[in-house]
Amino acid sequence: MAALGFGVVAVAVLGLGSLVRQLRATRRFLRGLARPRLSTIAGSRVTVVEDARPLAFCAGLLRPRIFLSRATVEALDESELSVVVAHEACHAKQRDPLRVLVTRVLADALFFLPAARRLGRRYEELVEIAADQFAVRSGDDGRAALASALLSLEATGSAVVGIAPERVDHLMGERTRWDLPVALLVAASAVLTAMTTIAFRLEAAAATELNLPLLAAHACMLVMAVVPLIFGALVLMRARR
Repeated sequence: MAALGFGVVAVAVLGLGSLVRQLRATRRFLRGLARPRLSTIAGSRVTVVEDARPLAFCAGLLRPRIFLSRATVEALDESELSVVVAHEACHAKQRDPLRVLVTRVLADALFFLPAARRLGRRYEELVEIAADQFAVRSGDDGRAALASALLSLEATGSAVVGIAPERVDHLMGERTRWDLPVALLVAASAVLTAMTTIAFRLEAAAATELNLPLLAAHACMLVMAVVPLIFGALVLMRARR
């Protein structure tokens, strides 16, 4: 059990390090925003900052806030600004900054799993698409207004709000897919199984006597580690069909 214990500690340390780095980076970014002031835009409380960059984002873990730069407010008309605020309001309502943070921490901690980072990136993409859908439903012409807003912000060089091909497809009515290769999930299962098996064999080699309860515990842990991944692969295969 020592090998498994060491592995758990290593994953926890990596996750904690990732959490600290991301929290510090976010804090530095927010502290660098000039002259933030509260305003009400499209019925939502928004923090407007004096910045020449076209910024529009949601930040905060337990109490997320919507941030817009002065450049964004000036670049968009009323309908465009309304759907952008609705998009960010969806992130705030769902506490997406916290969800994305947890996803990134897990991806960094489980770097040895081939599917970890891909799952994290895909989750972030789906979060954006979900917020787009919420924004589209917020107004009578939400789809056109959101597309226009994205084009306007893209033209000004926004680093926060951009046009991903899948977001454009979604706005045009194409159905969103999970889009995770089953082969990647199978590879992750194989890696996890191999690592767990190696840890068990090392423990068995170090044991001086047969310990049936310990062996039974090892078998149960192996099943608990592998079965969820196999189940996930089956669900994805069914969803793809």
